[in-house]
Amino acid sequence: MQFAFLTNIVSPHQVPWCRAFAQLAGEEHFRYIATEPFHPERAAMGWSAATAPWIHPLDEEHSRKTIETCDVLFTTQRDFDLFERRIQKNLRTYYLFERWFKPPFGACRLLHPKYFAMCRHALRVFSSPLVTLLPFGIYAATDIFRLHQLLHGRLFSRLPLPNPPFLPLMPLVQNESKYPDFVKRMRLWGYFTEQKLVGSGKNLRDSSDCLKVLWCGRMLNWKHVETLVAACRGMLELGIPVSLELIGDGPERRKLEKWSGSWLGKEGAGIRIEDPMPMAAIRERMRASDVYVLCSDSTEGWGAVVNEAMEEGCILVGTREAGSAATLIQDGKNGYLFPAQNAPELAKILTLLAEAKKEQGAQAFATMRKASQETITGPWNPANAAKALHREVTR
Repeated sequence: MQFAFLTNIVSPHQVPWCRAFAQLAGEEHFRYIATEPFHPERAAMGWSAATAPWIHPLDEEHSRKTIETCDVLFTTQRDFDLFERRIQKNLRTYYLFERWFKPPFGACRLLHPKYFAMCRHALRVFSSPLVTLLPFGIYAATDIFRLHQLLHGRLFSRLPLPNPPFLPLMPLVQNESKYPDFVKRMRLWGYFTEQKLVGSGKNLRDSSDCLKVLWCGRMLNWKHVETLVAACRGMLELGIPVSLELIGDGPERRKLEKWSGSWLGKEGAGIRIEDPMPMAAIRERMRASDVYVLCSDSTEGWGAVVNEAMEEGCILVGTREAGSAATLIQDGKNGYLFPAQNAPELAKILTLLAEAKKEQGAQAFATMRKASQETITGPWNPANAAKALHREVTR
């Protein structure tokens, strides 16, 4: 069998599972096809241009032929004419996708005639048994279900999700007749990060009472880093020892520097902002931190930094609205969830963790760290996910 993955760029969040899949299928039977070249600005984000014999640009003649004729095509592209051509040839296609109704426009995108027409075309394609949907997280799945319901006049219908844990390739609905067939075929998916550093880095955490909290990324308004700053400032004002480290740059940085002020206390407590750094250095900071906080709103379709932080043993505190946090975190078991832009609720969780570190010592933290890490080294490991996907498409 011949397999191909068609996407826009060579992504460090896609290459890990593709590499594992290529090993299972045989590298001569798998092709990663990117429609765009690697952009230099992504290197500034810590990305590197992955190379492998099975990675190719779309502008090669063989690549263009492959996406039309391979036995199984995985794609993130909304080229539904390509889907239809493959259906006519009786070839299977798996559509991997993020949220369709991200803020700020959400479902109002349907008011645009071209977008509305594209959605109707998509639903016709999805009705084919040769097409399977792989949403990146539970919210991508709920968006596509809502799209179907809206176009059929059901304005307030929502997809009833199963109870967590959510696992790669798990079905999201029971096989009941009330759901459209494409929803019954839909299987959960996500982003997967490189795991070569697991176990290779020394645990840099100390035994002080100070709770070490980390955030890194582009400082954008929808990431709501100010919520985290406000939560930690409130804790410092109450004398609760917390050290917040923010790593990154962006349009919100100057505002965050003003809000952070000169909060430097005893035993390393306080708020610090540092410039962007390579991913290897950020991994070291993760190994030195107790907690990683993802404070984005629902504009964050996934958020692969969650995979990386959990892999390094950070206790993850994330918003209920962010795709990766809502999909990977079991509240109170391998991390904690809070509503976006709710600084008091976040402060309450961080205070609970600070007290647990001080009163219960390393054992309580070790238990949750282990659960957090095993989420990523277990079912959400790219090799394990690739094995499950390979079984799915070759059975």
